[in-house]
Amino acid sequence: MAELPKAVHGREPLLKGADADPFVSCFASADSVGYVDDGAVVWLRRFRDRRSLMAAGPPDRAARLCRRVMDAIPLERFTVPSPIFDRLSDESLSVGGRWRWFHTYTAPPVHEVEDRCSWLTVDDYDTVNTLLDDAFPTASRRPDPTREGLAWFGARNAAGALVACGSSDTTGGIGPMLGSIAVHPKARRQGLASGLTSWVTRLLLESGHPQVALGSYEGEEATHRLYRRLGYHDPHVLVSGRSASQSN
Repeated sequence: MAELPKAVHGREPLLKGADADPFVSCFASADSVGYVDDGAVVWLRRFRDRRSLMAAGPPDRAARLCRRVMDAIPLERFTVPSPIFDRLSDESLSVGGRWRWFHTYTAPPVHEVEDRCSWLTVDDYDTVNTLLDDAFPTASRRPDPTREGLAWFGARNAAGALVACGSSDTTGGIGPMLGSIAVHPKARRQGLASGLTSWVTRLLLESGHPQVALGSYEGEEATHRLYRRLGYHDPHVLVSGRSASQSN
């Protein structure tokens, strides 16, 4: 078994090793422990109470470093760019899904529905859950008042009812990573998804974040076109999953 490089801790050593790669900047959290070798970066961070492996860099080198880390440290979950995953060829890895990682450095043009958008509070969380049940029941994020760094935003109709929502995650210095963007079925085709994403992207960039990112499952081409129209770029298709030995 090849010896691992010396472990590095936190965001800054990983960003330095990855030459400030925006993907690493988005996902390397303050509690990350990682390894840097020959332009490849592999790190472990806590995600939903599990240790998740992530990687960046030239695919061949990153896959080799992933293998060394996996041989030394039991794997729970992983999210890596598709070219790295394809080079691992490991039957012990169970794929949960493939999704595109989008990011932007620039604010979209102001959208006409942005005056209906605002940040939400804990008092709105029950309504957000009901909205997600109707509009996006498989959403990977739900409101959690105990999670620092997870903020929710939404848009209302003329009567003041919440008809669209989304979240922004900056836990441990990541992201901001948008998620759970949803519009009530009866409020669709009004530009709310575009307007809500445009509004929050601008506010996050104006608040000092260098980039804003989000993910979208492979195959959702209409959604991908929407994000590209807002100025987002999708340089990576990511593969997420778990060790086959993990039951959930």
